[in-house]
Amino acid sequence: MKLINTTLSYITRTTEDVGMWTEKIICDILKIKFNTKRSYITTNNYPIKLKKDIFSIKHILLPLNISEHLGNKNEYYDFKTINGETVSLKTNINGSKICPQFLGQTTLQRFNEKTGYKLQNQLEYKSLVLNDTTKIVNLYLSYLFCCEHLLSFKFDQGKIYYFKKTANVSFSKNHTIIFKASKELSNWNNSMSLSIIINEKLYQLCEFQIHQSRNCIQCRFNLDTIVLLVLKRIIENVNVKSFDLQYKYNIKVLKSKFDDIETEIKTKKRKVA
Repeated sequence: MKLINTTLSYITRTTEDVGMWTEKIICDILKIKFNTKRSYITTNNYPIKLKKDIFSIKHILLPLNISEHLGNKNEYYDFKTINGETVSLKTNINGSKICPQFLGQTTLQRFNEKTGYKLQNQLEYKSLVLNDTTKIVNLYLSYLFCCEHLLSFKFDQGKIYYFKKTANVSFSKNHTIIFKASKELSNWNNSMSLSIIINEKLYQLCEFQIHQSRNCIQCRFNLDTIVLLVLKRIIENVNVKSFDLQYKYNIKVLKSKFDDIETEIKTKKRKVA
């Protein structure tokens, strides 16, 4: 990241870098080893003011007794505690979309392997989402809260949410759950938004995306709605606390070299055609 003005606006290469800086800062605060294959992530090249800001939640981090950083393992967790509990870290530079571990962005085959379903194609997946909505959303919730602890940073809002799971997370059976889908099976091509009705108000819960060209299905929850549902006990077996950072952050992401290469390939294809 590069500090470009005094209003805590930053430029970074990719959104992934923001998550890596945050993991590195937490490791430095807790004085544990930062395990990564990315040699460019060092103590000397993340914003000092960001470190000081995250340091303000030291009172949250220390009681977790985090003993090890394992972000390099590509597992469902980023840290482990002394007693073996798992901690997941999520960062948003803008917006409120958060992705469940493993199932949030995967292929249909991988989805089947993880869940035990035997879906043959994307049409069957869409039908499952629309016809067995509560079950499928509960499934995604279980992967969102697969760790005992979840720290979610919303840098544009200067907010941190700490979720503590107490048992398997799901919708409470004490509430009548009413969903509203933005598309039907006949007109759901790529994206479909799923909302939930609470006290006659509509809140966007999650978005499902189907990528036709690269065999990928995605589900992303709206963090603000998740927080609301947890506070109202409509989602049970998880608690949430919110904390304010000292600053809000305006983080801009540069186009990566991969994007440049992809654009060049597409341009050449058009010229050939």
